[in-house]
Amino acid sequence: MERGISVKKLFISLFLFCCLQAANAGESTGTANDIVLIASKESSLNQLSLLEVRKLFIGIPVVKNGIYLMPVINVSDQMIKNTFLQSMVFMTENTYKRQLLKRTVKYGTILPKKYDDIRELIKKISSNGSMVSFMRRSDLKSHPELKVVEVL
Repeated sequence: MERGISVKKLFISLFLFCCLQAANAGESTGTANDIVLIASKESSLNQLSLLEVRKLFIGIPVVKNGIYLMPVINVSDQMIKNTFLQSMVFMTENTYKRQLLKRTVKYGTILPKKYDDIRELIKKISSNGSMVSFMRRSDLKSHPELKVVEVL
């Protein structure tokens, strides 16, 4: 009887590790530090707690500085959306969808609007001080009408 890891298991583990490293390599994959919460420059909103962000995006009403916040989902980049959901909402996309549908049926909450065109998303957010969304930090530099909402 042999103890330890077999050569086959070792190669499979090594292959999976390399695949994960390759998937995480490069700037285009998006990391949690690369994603920022955004609002209109004119908005009085400056910071939200992680709990408030999570509540907001799963359909629980959040009022900050007297403003009823409206979440907006940025679906222009699937990687950014998935990274946001995992790092801020702590859910996979499928779990997130189920949670939203369950809340809609049970409590009548309104599903967050989704924008697949980044220009349209920026236009909507910059014209409405109650909307909150997310995007790459590097993309924010070319949009002075938006600001970063600090997440505590």
